[in-house]
Amino acid sequence: DDPIGSHMNSELNEAIKNGELILFLGAGASRECTDRSGSKLLDGGALAKSLAELAHYEYDGEPLDEVYAAVRTKLASRLNAFLESLFRDAQPSQEYRDLATFAWRRIYTLNIDDALEAAIRRSCVQKLHVRVLGDSVADRDNFFDRLDLVKLNGSVDQLNSGIIFSSSE
Repeated sequence: DDPIGSHMNSELNEAIKNGELILFLGAGASRECTDRSGSKLLDGGALAKSLAELAHYEYDGEPLDEVYAAVRTKLASRLNAFLESLFRDAQPSQEYRDLATFAWRRIYTLNIDDALEAAIRRSCVQKLHVRVLGDSVADRDNFFDRLDLVKLNGSVDQLNSGIIFSSSE
């Protein structure tokens, strides 16, 4: 019995119900989502390996940011098509569907796939506005009718705006 912990949990639950929280989703949040063919979305390591193979480079466990930088010029226009084939029209996980049933003040994500957007649009709890690199974020919506989803690393449906796969970018 932890009275402080239970009090904090009840306050957190209340804040979620009232739409007072900002959610931040890291790179692994889309792990249980699936692509168009029903396969789980690739994580950073698997994406690095796939990109190296597509560019016909030997892959030896290099991190995604290094592989992406190496293949970007060589693959040119094929790169966006490849990323779209992997991350566009993704199916949300149960966790994403659950998260989408709450009103959020704002959501930030490092993921470029569109699974969370699909979950939010299906839930109809809030009107979704996707923001990417360089977009301004709207002021707080006091009625929680609008949700800004800020995709910090870019978005598969706006690849021409850029994608970030490294902390230096």
